[in-house]
Amino acid sequence: MVSTFRSGSVGRAVLVAATGLLVLGVGCQRGSTGQWEFKRWDKSGQQQGEPWTILCLDTTGPEGRRALEILAGALKNTQGLDPERVRVVQDRDTSRLYYGTYYRRRDPDTGEWRMPPEIRRDMGYVRQLAAGRSYPFLLCSPVPQDTAPVGPPEWDLRRAAGEYTLLVAVYSEMEGRREAAVEHVKLLRGQGEQAYYHHKVGKSHVCVGSFPASALKGTRRGVPRIDHPDFVAAKRRHPYFIYNGQYISNVNRDAAGQLISRSRQPTRLVQIPRDQGQGLQ
Repeated sequence: MVSTFRSGSVGRAVLVAATGLLVLGVGCQRGSTGQWEFKRWDKSGQQQGEPWTILCLDTTGPEGRRALEILAGALKNTQGLDPERVRVVQDRDTSRLYYGTYYRRRDPDTGEWRMPPEIRRDMGYVRQLAAGRSYPFLLCSPVPQDTAPVGPPEWDLRRAAGEYTLLVAVYSEMEGRREAAVEHVKLLRGQGEQAYYHHKVGKSHVCVGSFPASALKGTRRGVPRIDHPDFVAAKRRHPYFIYNGQYISNVNRDAAGQLISRSRQPTRLVQIPRDQGQGLQ
């Protein structure tokens, strides 16, 4: 049975106007050689899991923002949904409509991440909501949910003065990824490094150094080239990229599947983001 909005003040034409949806996705990688040993981060001593939410709509521009706000009001007045769990997040160019918070946990027997059945149930319900002949939430999807800021503000990469930095580590798809990244920064700063963290949806980055735009000398085979002495020294101290506490190995095999070579993935130059969630893929 298809559910319909029961908010009489919402016009059908405005609901249909919420277009240009962007569905977010999450990628993951695997490492090979162990580098760090992590502790559990939940302050209560019991893991809640990784918080996720339902991204109902993602729109851009002032018209998209107005349409999304109307849709948010309609969701709050929809039977079967909790209005307290409807929220709108806006930045300079983008507006996003979310519903609910759900905790993804690791299965103690298999080690696999599992979503709670509630998120599938609620997502199926939201997808069926109709405004006339339009289904504005048909493409809704589960996404990681950012929580309260973690880490000293002065270590936030967005506050760095330069234009570029060296990306040395990423923490993603793991419980306590934000805290792990901040601890990594704390360790590096204890060693005298100019280290920073950057949190975005689903990922936390660790970077070293802050280099001016003038340090970039073009590209070589598509790779940015920089000869700033501080960057060269930082690259020498941190040659290999770390993902979730492990080095990443690039493996080459011949047609028969025999190993030809194995090399660790290097750290790389990235541009410093200025807005939350931007940059640093």
